[in-house]
Amino acid sequence: MTEYRYPLRALAGDYVRSAVGFGLTGTPLLLANPASAMIAVLGGLSLVFAAFGLRTALRHRTVIRLGEAGVSAEGPLPRTVNWQELRGMTLRFYSLKRGKDRNAIDKGWMQLKLVGGESALVIDSTLDGFEAVVARATTVARARGLEFAPDTVANLAALGLAE
Repeated sequence: MTEYRYPLRALAGDYVRSAVGFGLTGTPLLLANPASAMIAVLGGLSLVFAAFGLRTALRHRTVIRLGEAGVSAEGPLPRTVNWQELRGMTLRFYSLKRGKDRNAIDKGWMQLKLVGGESALVIDSTLDGFEAVVARATTVARARGLEFAPDTVANLAALGLAE
């Protein structure tokens, strides 16, 4: 069994964005006497940034385990997808630029979603070992005869996993 983690260097930007956003929206609530509309707007935004920070912390504490029987996320929100039950796989690319250049992963990120049994597991490309997880899932999905959506096929090709 191989273990992979989301490294701090990959999550540091998300931690900073969460803290800055929370600080910029929460501080006026504490220091000023805002009107109720301002409380609703700033309070709502503060909650969004706090939730983003919590999500980042959860990912940071998650360990992805890749084995012969399946893949699992162990940590605060555990999930397991057994290879024998794999019934869906999508690989999406989210671009930071308009061109959606799949050959420039550094200008965006990928997200692998595996569905099997009663569970779904989503893994971001910031995970150390992401390509190994995608490669194993792709091998299993093809062996099980699963069909891939066109965008998944294109994204697999960008990772060098074209059939």
